[in-house]
Amino acid sequence: MITKILCLLATLCCLTLNTPEAHAASCQTMQPQPPDAPNNRPPRRFNPEQFRRDLTEHITKAAGFTPAEARTFFPLFFEMREKQRNLEHQKGRALRRAAEHNMNEYDCQRVLAEVAELQKKSLRIEQQYCTRLRKIVGACKLVKAINAERAFGRKAFKKMTK
Repeated sequence: MITKILCLLATLCCLTLNTPEAHAASCQTMQPQPPDAPNNRPPRRFNPEQFRRDLTEHITKAAGFTPAEARTFFPLFFEMREKQRNLEHQKGRALRRAAEHNMNEYDCQRVLAEVAELQKKSLRIEQQYCTRLRKIVGACKLVKAINAERAFGRKAFKKMTK
């Protein structure tokens, strides 16, 4: 409907110019694009709050959390993930720094050792939090929650890459 109105407005403008070429060109540019055209895609912007809400809902449903379990589980869970995300950023910065500065063999070995330490630290954090989370929801629900998070991440990645 809007396309037709714009085409009519363009036609009226072109009629005032009295040139058939201008009229044809204006109507040609106003043709609707097929829905699968790349320019018709709505812009995809990552919304971390929405992602977190969707993840929380997905894990709660898949693991079968009660509302009380969810209220105590998710603050700890997201705290753990935030600490791990910070370590991942540190690893990325260290690796980029090494690649950008053409470091020598010794410096690259130090960077790799730093990355290994950060990975160990991330694993320790996960182990500590998993112990605490297991006390809240039990081992079976924790396993379901971990699997649900992985499945949700894969699904979200596939959705974003389409």
